[in-house]
Amino acid sequence: MTILSKPDLNEYWDHHASRKRNTLSEKIIYDEEADFGVYKFGALDLGTAFMRFGENQLLVVQRVLRYMGFRTRIRSGTITQRIYEINQAWYSDADVVVMMTLSAPLKYTIDNEGSLTLRLPAGATIHHNGSGYPKEMVDDLIQERGIKLPSAVPPTGILLGDTIGQFTDGDPLMLFQVPAPSTPSSPDTLSVNGERLTGPVGFGIIYQDTAFPELKQGHPPRDRDTAVSLFAPKEMIDFMNGAYYPASGAYSAEFALNSAFEATDSASEPAVPASIYPLLKEVYAGAEKQALTLEPATPNSQFTFDGEALGELKQESGSWFYYPPAPLDPAVILEVNNKTNVPAALSATVPEYPLVADVIKAQVGSQYATSTFLTPLFGETHFFKASLSSGKVKLTLFYSSFEHDEPIEVSAENTQWVRITGNGNIDKSGVFTPAADQPSPFTVWLARDIEDDHYYYWASVVLPLPILEPAKVLQLING
Repeated sequence: MTILSKPDLNEYWDHHASRKRNTLSEKIIYDEEADFGVYKFGALDLGTAFMRFGENQLLVVQRVLRYMGFRTRIRSGTITQRIYEINQAWYSDADVVVMMTLSAPLKYTIDNEGSLTLRLPAGATIHHNGSGYPKEMVDDLIQERGIKLPSAVPPTGILLGDTIGQFTDGDPLMLFQVPAPSTPSSPDTLSVNGERLTGPVGFGIIYQDTAFPELKQGHPPRDRDTAVSLFAPKEMIDFMNGAYYPASGAYSAEFALNSAFEATDSASEPAVPASIYPLLKEVYAGAEKQALTLEPATPNSQFTFDGEALGELKQESGSWFYYPPAPLDPAVILEVNNKTNVPAALSATVPEYPLVADVIKAQVGSQYATSTFLTPLFGETHFFKASLSSGKVKLTLFYSSFEHDEPIEVSAENTQWVRITGNGNIDKSGVFTPAADQPSPFTVWLARDIEDDHYYYWASVVLPLPILEPAKVLQLING
């Protein structure tokens, strides 16, 4: 049982939100409707949720930080989904607001790592501030699984798993209670270390020994600190003192604000990162011009290439466009009589690499945004299969042949890796590791089969790591 002050709780959460609301809390991956052989899926980054206690309502607010949209095509002759376009949008004022009656029973779920989820009670409603993200999908997801709150101290006792709690409103004070098998009366006075409490305190929690039998053995409640997370941000609350009263079967604990609370007074909203639309796009040599859009829009913004480029940048009527490179002239010579079941280019007719990346950058204040255009100069002959190696994505090169029913694996010794763009790394066995410091949202790799260098046997892949989980990348590559 806990007696709480609404103004104090709201102040705790306001300070917590000023520092944490733009911190990534979870990433939601969802499928979008496919059309004309194009598979689309999205990734939504959500910030850290916070609570707000009203007169008769409890609000849980979660910032929508970023939307990323992916488009893929199935590579001919395989089931591999090849990413050919990535777009992103950052938000500064997009929030999901879950509204529920303060007196409704609330079901919490806490796992053994402290991940805390609040399930929506009957009658709860979901509202949105801002636009540009799939609101109906977010609504369905929250209704199904609840809303993720800041993590709790990992529980080891009765708070592990599902817990039902309920607020009793007595504005400005509230009572929060988790039902126990029986509820003995509380002590007439609460003492800490044998002394009567005096002066202001953060709040107190009463733990009954019917729910926490370890109290009778002289131990503090196992989930003493976990309980705080059901209604207050644990990072800002410290345990101060506690005492057990055998006559009433109650253990009273005092909690107070810590220094982290005071340190947030001057916190300010970070600037929304700049971005260029598209973030990544694969285009063919000689394709039509591609429009570039900078967000947030900046007057007189300038686009430049980051490094050497084969394409061109042009400003037309105040807008910027990228012109893909022209087709190779002379073209590469392709031969069908090779070890694969598709034409392969003669190495002597191939430029340095068969895949080029033109990276474009634009500056917004002190920030830089980039856009990458990939241009394959001729067709690939090989493809990848992916697996997990110690939680990381491992790529293996394969090809298909008229002489064999099953794809043929290329050995690691005969696989040459070339990083086309991005800052991730691949070892000789094909295991990918994102950069440890400021990893790029994706890395593009080219793999060449060098068993017979008379032909240019190759494949390429866009690895959107770490912005996606390895399991999703495996699903794309393996079908």
